[in-house]
Amino acid sequence: QQFAALIATEIEALRARSQRAASSKGIELTPLGPVIDDAGYHYSTVDAQVDRSRRIATLTIIAPRAAIEATPEAIEAAGCNWYPLRMQRELDDVILNLRTNELEVGTWVIKTQGDALQIIKMDQVLAMFKDHWLVKETTGALRRTLARLDVTSRSLIALVDSGSCFAGTFYELALACDRIYMLDLPDSPDSAPALQLSQANFGWFPAVNGLTRLETRFCEDKQVITELKNLGDSALRANQALALGLVTLAPDDIDWEDEIRIML
Repeated sequence: QQFAALIATEIEALRARSQRAASSKGIELTPLGPVIDDAGYHYSTVDAQVDRSRRIATLTIIAPRAAIEATPEAIEAAGCNWYPLRMQRELDDVILNLRTNELEVGTWVIKTQGDALQIIKMDQVLAMFKDHWLVKETTGALRRTLARLDVTSRSLIALVDSGSCFAGTFYELALACDRIYMLDLPDSPDSAPALQLSQANFGWFPAVNGLTRLETRFCEDKQVITELKNLGDSALRANQALALGLVTLAPDDIDWEDEIRIML
């Protein structure tokens, strides 16, 4: 009885701190319903292809195909299908599935696919409504999922190749990896992949050490962090990203396949 009373007291204390309106209604988290087969784990926003003979899992996170809901009413109406929340839940689920069911798969390759502009717009919506209860819960859930990736005992490799969209929140996926390889296309700069930073990279998703992943990467060098903030959401090509220390290696299209093959 004392334990039940203690729990009730703690719940009331947390409820008193909540900024959520008393009239607000929660949302139902419906089952994700992934397709699981011999090839891997397949969701609407995340796909994991598992090559058990090579002990490699390739995770592709897919950007929203259109602008996400961007008003409180529309966000609540979308509920668990609101893209940032659905992507977080699916990414969290696939991480747990791989960690539990694929013990022999020691290397995870992280890729993204889609329009980086939609990710930047998503981050703007998350920033605009950061005090809304559902947006706040979604941001917190993303923080926990990225932290789960941080402490996953696997070799994590991010591949920034053609069609990728490592921007803002999605760049946090790359920063959680051990290495970041970015394709350089000096002869085709217009079709070359790019990195983009956003305010999401400067405090939204602290790692398990309490620092941002950029602070960890640059040993808490405040001058470097300030310089990166001043870049805004500029599209950074491979040579720029390498010079700034945002990637590990930037092979050109001639060396790309060999470098990745040797590394994996």
